[in-house]
Amino acid sequence: MPQPLPAEPVRVEVHVTADGRVDVAGRPVVPGVGEPVQDAVLDYLHRQVLSTGVPVLATVRDERIGWITPIQVHADGSSRFAAEPIPLPEHMPRPQAASEAPAPATVPAVAEPAPASAPQPGPAPVMAPEPDAKAVTPVAAGAVPAPEPAGVASPPPTSPDLIDGPVARINEAIQRGWIEWAAGHARESTATAAESLGWDDPGVLRLRELNAYVAFVAGDVRRSFNSSLEIARIRSSRQDPLALQSVHNAAAAWAKVAEPVEAIAMGRDLVALWVLAAPEGSDTSHLDAARARIARLEERAAR
Repeated sequence: MPQPLPAEPVRVEVHVTADGRVDVAGRPVVPGVGEPVQDAVLDYLHRQVLSTGVPVLATVRDERIGWITPIQVHADGSSRFAAEPIPLPEHMPRPQAASEAPAPATVPAVAEPAPASAPQPGPAPVMAPEPDAKAVTPVAAGAVPAPEPAGVASPPPTSPDLIDGPVARINEAIQRGWIEWAAGHARESTATAAESLGWDDPGVLRLRELNAYVAFVAGDVRRSFNSSLEIARIRSSRQDPLALQSVHNAAAAWAKVAEPVEAIAMGRDLVALWVLAAPEGSDTSHLDAARARIARLEERAAR
């Protein structure tokens, strides 16, 4: 007896306004107290799949981050990107005349080659290792797993609800090269998680660290530096051994700041925290290189 063909996904439109209001196929969806908008949407779509037995292919027009994202939701609650996100038309840059068009932009390299006389203070930012085997590592450090099943969110949200799902989606976007989407989703997810859990919650620090990494990849090295240094301060105050990795992440961003006066101020803040975060007896070669760079910058600024 021939097997029935799999059902085609049902297509629905999801609209998220700039102030966070949501409708799915014209029907309003109201997130629960403290529930992230994206979780409320995924839960609504999952319930639709369960009621019809047919997967849903949703086109999410999110005005908060300025992107249209196709997402497919399955009966087991899992979701995946169905295609590459594209900018909302109103967020796309205006066409430029050939005479004023800028040179093609490139994604900045993760590590900057140093002159022979100027060693770098540290490698490119990496995510701190997690003891959980499912922990996500950014592209610069290794493979990125697929998003975890969305499931049905609990009413009072827990850390995995607010952290693990966004981390997986952001890392998948980085792996696919959707840097602008990853940056917008990282900022939104961090703010949502911090509102419920606090800015210094360990899970929120994971999201903030990923946020800083996305900023680094996108070329916003100053924001990457400031974010990494703040994370390092929080971890150092708790005597968290991950503080030193956060310092190294900040150092990688600082190495790309060329303006002497600004780089000197940033470097002094970096070194002061580095001394506090480094365990006794640890390798100081990167710290010494940072001090040497500050000295060279001071010489250049004095000319």
